[in-house]
Amino acid sequence: MRLFAFFVVLVLLGVAAAAVTLPGSSGPSYSAVYMIGGPGPAEGGRVYHGDGKERLELFSLRGLRVYIRRPDLGQVFIINPHNRTGKALPIDHSRADFGFWRLEELPAEAQGQEIMDGETVTKYVAIDRYNKPQGYWLTGDGIPLQVVRTAGIETVTIRLIDLQRGSQPAHLFEVPDDITIEAAQ
Repeated sequence: MRLFAFFVVLVLLGVAAAAVTLPGSSGPSYSAVYMIGGPGPAEGGRVYHGDGKERLELFSLRGLRVYIRRPDLGQVFIINPHNRTGKALPIDHSRADFGFWRLEELPAEAQGQEIMDGETVTKYVAIDRYNKPQGYWLTGDGIPLQVVRTAGIETVTIRLIDLQRGSQPAHLFEVPDDITIEAAQ
């Protein structure tokens, strides 16, 4: 249920607000630890972002799951390392929406600046299609240090910590050779 709520809040990026358009996948390369807080047990993992690609390693009660988003291939790979299998989904598939990359499509209004983990961030608020406010705290170079999303009656906070800017190894965005990928049906 918790993982479902995580995906629901990340899918709700079709909003109507005004003012600015948030930066997204064109931002800098980085890696960070992320934590998901909200109802249910806490989850988290590590996120890697580079050259418009993204890798999310999600540790949850179900174990490790790896998501690799490849806009250049038009696909998202969902990998289960424990059984060496995975699926390839079209990038616009609802189950493929796991990250922050759609921020560039999100009109929002700046609410001021604050310091978060030693970084100056600007808080943006957008109203989604369900008329719920969504909060985004972005660094000056467009990295989302915190996202607070509301889906239904649940509020979920996604927070990046231990932010490391810099290029990421290319192999992180490739499906390992020992993983069997099946196409989505």
